[in-house]
Amino acid sequence: PREWLAVQELAQSLEKAITCSILAKAGPSRSRVLATLYRDERSVNCPNFKFLEKMFKERVIREDEVENFNRTLEPHQQAELGGVLLCCKKL
Repeated sequence: PREWLAVQELAQSLEKAITCSILAKAGPSRSRVLATLYRDERSVNCPNFKFLEKMFKERVIREDEVENFNRTLEPHQQAELGGVLLCCKKL
């Protein structure tokens, strides 16, 4: 049971790291973290892996994919301006 909890905590930490790296300011540090997370074989099991993959490979991300990602965010990770969610949207 204790080992299972450790695995669960690691998976949750990995998922949160993926989200944070996607939301991070663009630059070389973010690119390194995206690469590290993308290459980690455990990342494939995370819900936002496809989004991470597209960010890492600099591929076009469809609007529905952005909306799905936004639904996974915690309230403190979302920014609104005039009722419009700004996270992952280009104004």
